Amino acid sequence: MHLPDSRVVFAGDVLFYRCTPVGWEGSYAGWFAALDRIVDLRPEVVVPGHGPLTDVAGVRGLKAYFEYVLAESKRFYEQGVSEFDAARRIDLGPYADWTEPERLIFNVRRAYREFRGEPFDAPLDPIALLREASELASEFESRRSE
Repeated sequence: MHLPDSRVVFAGDVLFYRCTPVGWEGSYAGWFAALDRIVDLRPEVVVPGHGPLTDVAGVRGLKAYFEYVLAESKRFYEQGVSEFDAARRIDLGPYADWTEPERLIFNVRRAYREFRGEPFDAPLDPIALLREASELASEFESRRSE
């Protein structure tokens, strides 16, 4: 929802700020287009679906995250690395302090589906995805405590 007179955008689940997004469905191109549209509105305040209030810098930050994850996913996909192992091996760098980094598996899985040419709404196994996210959460936590 855009309130032009107030220069506020309520982005809903299009925007996750300072927390790892979940890409169950959709496409990277679609998410990029939605984020670009928010920036084009030139709001002063953006209310994300998840995380604290932000501005267009926060919107650009999420797009940069997606661009990074998409590029890293492509690199591992081309090497024949499984989705789960790619998620384990991607260095989160500046995104490592975002909450719930284990959600990365959702975004890697979506990237791999796109690389294989699968439809954005092909059925998923949500239990398997949640199990993998749980495994990643444990692994990321043990890395932090080392």
